[in-house]
Amino acid sequence: VYAVRRLRQYLVHTHAKDGVQLTYRDPEVVYGVRTEDELRASPSFEERPLGQGGVDFPAYLAALKEAGYRGFLTVERETGNDPAGDIREAVRFLRTLRESL
Repeated sequence: VYAVRRLRQYLVHTHAKDGVQLTYRDPEVVYGVRTEDELRASPSFEERPLGQGGVDFPAYLAALKEAGYRGFLTVERETGNDPAGDIREAVRFLRTLRESL
C-alpha cells in the first residue's frame, strides 16, 4: 500500500500474489540466493492462495483505486496442489473485493 501511494504516477502493471513471511532476512540476502536447493533448504517466504496470506488486499485495491490505476491485476500462483483452481478462486476473490470498493 505504501509503495502504491509512493509510486502511483509510475504504475503501469501489478501482480496479485499472496504469501507469508517465515523468517526475516535482509532483502539483499533473499535476492542473492543463487540455486533452488538453497531456497528450499531455508525459505524466507511461503506462497499462499490469494486471500490466505499476509497481503491486505482490501487496502491494496483501495490504494490502487485512489492512485487511479485502471490496469490489469496479473494473478500469479507458482506452487500448491491446484494452481489453476487457486487462480480461479483468486479471480473470484478479487472481483468480490473490487465490487465492495
